Amino acid sequence: MGNPNSILFKIALRNHRMGFLILTVLPGMIGLVNSTAFSVIAGETEQSRLAFAQSMEIIGQQLTYLLPVPHRIETLGGYLHWRVLGFLGLMFSVWGVMAATGSTRAQEDRGNWEQWLSVGVSRFRLMITSAMAFAAVAGVSVSIVIIAMWTGAIVVGENLSLQDALLEGLALFVITLNAFSIGTVVAQFTGSGRTALSFGAALVVILFFANSLSRSIDALVTTSRISPFFWFDRTNSLVPGGSFDIGALILLLGSTVLLIMIATVMFIRRDLGSAWFVQHRGKKVKYAASRNSLLKIPVITDIYEQRLSLALWTVVIILLSGFIGSTAKSAADFIQDLPTFEVYRSLLGIENLYEAFLGLSGFSLMQLILAAFAITTVGRWASDDTEGRLEMALSTPMPRWRVVFERAVMLVITSLFFIFVSVAVMSVSMMSQGIQIDVGLLGFAALGLLPFSLSFGGAGAALVTHNPRLAVGVLSVIAITSFFILQMGPLLRWPDWVLNLSVFTLYGKPVVEGTYWPGMAALAVITLIGFGAALRNIQMRDVGR
Repeated sequence: MGNPNSILFKIALRNHRMGFLILTVLPGMIGLVNSTAFSVIAGETEQSRLAFAQSMEIIGQQLTYLLPVPHRIETLGGYLHWRVLGFLGLMFSVWGVMAATGSTRAQEDRGNWEQWLSVGVSRFRLMITSAMAFAAVAGVSVSIVIIAMWTGAIVVGENLSLQDALLEGLALFVITLNAFSIGTVVAQFTGSGRTALSFGAALVVILFFANSLSRSIDALVTTSRISPFFWFDRTNSLVPGGSFDIGALILLLGSTVLLIMIATVMFIRRDLGSAWFVQHRGKKVKYAASRNSLLKIPVITDIYEQRLSLALWTVVIILLSGFIGSTAKSAADFIQDLPTFEVYRSLLGIENLYEAFLGLSGFSLMQLILAAFAITTVGRWASDDTEGRLEMALSTPMPRWRVVFERAVMLVITSLFFIFVSVAVMSVSMMSQGIQIDVGLLGFAALGLLPFSLSFGGAGAALVTHNPRLAVGVLSVIAITSFFILQMGPLLRWPDWVLNLSVFTLYGKPVVEGTYWPGMAALAVITLIGFGAALRNIQMRDVGR
């Protein structure tokens, strides 16, 4: 028999194989394509690249809630820092939280850690091994992504410093580890891995926007320092004249170690299977059915159990929608003063610039939020299957079709609630500035977000009833690939049939161009096929296998 510590480390590595494949292949392709396509997008001459940089900086100033402030993007290094690495920071951080909850709390819920404890492995060893395994996997993944970007630059003859690229990769690696440490702490406060995933993902998104919104709102500059993304942003070595802030990374790394130590102490001091603040040691445990009447109502039960994570998602939507609405007037006025604006107005048929800005920026942001929420929801469904909760529900007895039906209804209710909150906040914010908008038009366009959200839910339902362990990973691949096509397809002039492979493209631009009915029909078909396949799969498959 091999060394138990060595076996434990290998198993911990194995737990990250799906995340490693996704967060290596897709970001690597994104980096490679952006590097090789830069000359096509920006042009070959200095004059064309300066013109490209000027137009992108105008657009970039309106996207600071999602991407860094654009600087020197007429160079490949500046362009990659703005277009690629800024977004990868959020993507890898979400992976860090998912990996933390999956490799700690989810393993505990499945009884795997209890088996290791029964053969003498300490709790300290379990936590530290899990963190070390993820650090090893994340380090390799980030390195491959950075080398892919650098290789693309070499292939097309662009100048890109490997040393500067690796320094930015180091910052990306550290922020990923920090997100993992946040996930380990969150996992100690929750009663299950599925709750930890939803709560942790929402928390990281809040921290991300706490920093990104401070780029446009001066009042948030001070509070943005509590966000790890503030310190991540201080490294921009790829940008000509940029810097590598070693102090900021040391601070991030130190907080990462501290959070992992805190999570380890909490894990040592709490009971297996319970939250940290629920202590039963030395006390007689009593089990009694809850008297909460909400737990007796189908669908409402699942919503009630998610009340804390749903509240966090709601806070995120309110803050971002308020930001979009409050900046719509200044952003639209700025765009309207540009010499080329009238050309774009005639080409796109824009009548009300404020509504157009709200539709393009606000609704695009809601697409990202709804996609992320759908993925975390599918993660909860997968946890119900693999951790035995679904099996217990079916033993009550409960017809299997009802599981799929209740999941679909729950996603409809929560999605509609998020959409309503977003549109209401944006509309009120804009009208408070004296801007006249067509609320009916915005409301009708916002309803198109429902089939968009349900298309992810339908695909996730089909996947989770077929193979729950692969569902979140495969759905994440679909989301990332779709977003990549949306971002790069128009710039590289890909044909329409390729663009329509993106779920984001199928939603269209209803405020500016009117409802894209073929896209709506495609989203409806995806939803129906997905939930239909889920109904078939759940009837034929053994639960928990």
